This record gives sequence, C-alpha cells and structure tokens, in this order.
Amino acid sequence: MIKQTFLVILIIFLSFGKSTFPVNDKIKWHSSRPLKWSDFKGKKEVGKKRVAVAETAVEIVTENSFYRDGIPIFEINCYFLKNESWTITKDIQHLKHEQLHFNIHEVYTRKIRKEFDSLNNNKITDFDVYKSVFEKKLSECDSLNNKYDNETYFSIDKIVQVKWEKKISQMLIELNSFK
Repeated sequence: MIKQTFLVILIIFLSFGKSTFPVNDKIKWHSSRPLKWSDFKGKKEVGKKRVAVAETAVEIVTENSFYRDGIPIFEINCYFLKNESWTITKDIQHLKHEQLHFNIHEVYTRKIRKEFDSLNNNKITDFDVYKSVFEKKLSECDSLNNKYDNETYFSIDKIVQVKWEKKISQMLIELNSFK
C-alpha cells in the first residue's frame, strides 16, 4: 500500500480596502451557500512543484467604508475567489476541507466586525488602530488555517476533520451577532 500525502495550499488575498477581483469571480460567504467543486475555476500553475490537489483563495475585505462623526465605519466581507481557486480532485473529503478554510475566514471576518464595533462604540477615530486590528486578525486567521492543515494532515485524517468542523461551527455560532 502506498501512502500518499496531499498538500493543500491556501492562498489568502488580504486587503484593507477595495477588492481587486471582479464581482462575478467571487462568492460571498453564506451559511446556506457551501462551496462546490464547480466553483473552483482556476488552473493549477504549470511547473509548480506542489503535491496539492486543491487550492482555495479567499479574501477578507473592507467595503462601503465611510466616516460618521469622524469615526471610520467599515463593512467587512469574506469572499471565495473562483478564478484563483483550483482543484484536480472531486473527492468530497477534500471539498469539506476546503469549505472549512472558507469558514475559518468567516470566523475571522466576524472577529474583525466585533473588534471594529467595539472601536466604533469607544469612538476611536484613528484609522491606523482599525488597520492594526484588521492586520492582527488576518495574521491570526492565517495561523489557525495553518494549524488546521497540520492537524488534519491536509484533510486525510477524517476524525480530526470532524473535530475541526465542530470547533469552527461553534465559533461561527458564538459570533453569530456579527454575521
């Protein structure tokens, strides 16, 4: 029996400002709209020496930003990027793994909203404070995604995958008021 290790690479496009991706290339995170393999429209780069079977691109962006009484107000959203994401498999286990990466990004989108709400309530006007929070949460999101990949062995360990699904589901529930 040959043991094969799959490496799933996660590309995270991070932006504190407007998205550079066209609207028809994106799927906004929503609990009733899970990813499908047909959403993965990108092509694996030729010449890349990766063992990956899929790559998921996600962006967390600020949109419709404005100032109210000198306080910056931001709409924060999480998008799956269809043309930057690709797959060479149709395995349901790997799709669940990729969906959870998208869900982890939504968790951090909600955490950013929560932090920004607190800053707004405290009437913080310094844009750099918001930017710092945004960047810190994106870094935490990246760390959690890496931990997830390492603990699930890139979706091979089904038992650990289920534990992560429950953990992230609980986090989404806890942050439900910031969806």
